Amino acid sequence: CFDKELWKKAALINIPLIPHILSGTILNQADRLMINTMVGKSEAGIYSVAYSAAMLLQLVISSVNTSIIPWLYNKLKINSVKEIKGILNLMILMMAAAVTLFMLFAPECMKLLASEEYSDAVWIFPPLTVSVYFIFIYNLFCDVELFFEKSLYIAFASCVTAGLNLFLNYICIPVLGYTAAGYTTLISYIIYAGIHYCCMKHVISEKNVKSPIDTSFVLALSVCVLLISFVIKVVYKYTYI
Repeated sequence: CFDKELWKKAALINIPLIPHILSGTILNQADRLMINTMVGKSEAGIYSVAYSAAMLLQLVISSVNTSIIPWLYNKLKINSVKEIKGILNLMILMMAAAVTLFMLFAPECMKLLASEEYSDAVWIFPPLTVSVYFIFIYNLFCDVELFFEKSLYIAFASCVTAGLNLFLNYICIPVLGYTAAGYTTLISYIIYAGIHYCCMKHVISEKNVKSPIDTSFVLALSVCVLLISFVIKVVYKYTYI
């Protein structure tokens, strides 16, 4: 019933994840609450529709990430870095394709999910959808940190990102309007992924192992996804009525 060493180890790994979970809640809820307070309820409603639609893709991401963790950890145990990189590159490419398709059909999604009063939500859809892509990326870095039991780094990254998101919303929403929240969310998740990358890099350097993630591929594809999202938003202007 009680093993002091096991309980101690479990506490050291899991207690730092409490602020991580709380920070995640702030990241998920702060935008809508701040828009409601600073701009108005109707704008908060429009933003909520776009956010909810974009986060439908996150259900897929969570399922994929959960399913690959046992495989990933088994491969990390035997240091099969080359095989990990090949599979993860394919998964990241598939996720980028899914995000792109989701953005392309955003106007149709909006018409199915909400009435005409919420049509302006389509303009917030691209940055929020790309945010989901970066959620997938940071989760991969996170998985490696957790494998090496460095949950404190995860808590640090989450708290910094939640604070940054609140700050950006506070500065940008009153000046640029409620649509700015979509871009503050995207910026926050990009930085979130960047912090986790630095933390993972430090961990693998400390453990003297090779990186299981092809960061050059991730960076190049991430830039492509960002550029595509801006192009698609321009296309909306000519196709969305």
